[in-house]
Amino acid sequence: MKRRDFIKLAALAGAGLTFTRLDDKLFAHQKLSGTNPLRFPPVLNPGDPLVLDYADVEIWPGTTSRVLTLNNSFPGPSVILKQGDNFSVEFRNMLAEESTIHWHGLIVPELMDGQPKDAIPPGGSYVYSFPVIQKSGTFFYHSHAHHLTAKQVYLGHAGFIIIEDEQDYGLPSGQFDVPLLIQDKHSIYQPDLKYSPTNMDVMQGYLGDVPLINGTPDPYLDVHTTLYRFRIVNGSNARVFNLAFSDNSPFRILATDGGLKDETIEVNSVFLSPGEQIGILFDFSVFSIGDCLFRFYVIQVQMIKKYEWFYYY
Repeated sequence: MKRRDFIKLAALAGAGLTFTRLDDKLFAHQKLSGTNPLRFPPVLNPGDPLVLDYADVEIWPGTTSRVLTLNNSFPGPSVILKQGDNFSVEFRNMLAEESTIHWHGLIVPELMDGQPKDAIPPGGSYVYSFPVIQKSGTFFYHSHAHHLTAKQVYLGHAGFIIIEDEQDYGLPSGQFDVPLLIQDKHSIYQPDLKYSPTNMDVMQGYLGDVPLINGTPDPYLDVHTTLYRFRIVNGSNARVFNLAFSDNSPFRILATDGGLKDETIEVNSVFLSPGEQIGILFDFSVFSIGDCLFRFYVIQVQMIKKYEWFYYY
């Protein structure tokens, strides 16, 4: 496809402002944003281990950041499963501190759940193995080490779990099925992702002011004029987001934490708390081909108390 055959979607950029919608002037100004191609984590190959270690990764162009990676990927590789699979993976902890993998949202045996009591020591390994009994859905794996969860997730110990089954037939797939992991970071430490909470942060949640989408700052994505499925996970420590298109266009909620819904629901915005996921459908065929920038915004909102630090502290 040539460039003129695409619409450019600045995927989930624009956090740092609190607003409900943009007027035409501000929307035109925002066309200057979206400077980095949206990155996608690799898919974990069957039989490969998940190796947790620090690495220097280029997040902002021209510089590197010291982050936590799984198999040198930031965020970690996506785990793609099918209902009925027997999943098994060896986790190797190369850190100087303990860690685990918690399969957030999956129904797994208690000893496979990666809880703090089952931490893997420095230099140790553990084989997570369980049957995939759930229907189609998008989930989230991350560290759950005692008193280290917030730090390790913030620094990069996180990734997608996607379960596919016959319910997915007929839905957008391949390049039209787009996973988006939102994590807010502190720009004051850029390019480092330093985790340094104050006492107030420990009580109220560690909140950044710059969103990374799939580890990409200020991202954009060229899209075809067709129907897309977006799998959106809030992997932030404490930030609650209100997601909306900049022109208030409606979109359809396809899935939530419980998996695919019986029928889609049309909305103009939706709140997403830490650890939550949502699947949406959006049809770009109503927009003109060419130099058209359409933006899906992350709108920062005040924290909802019942979701604060409950997740990572």
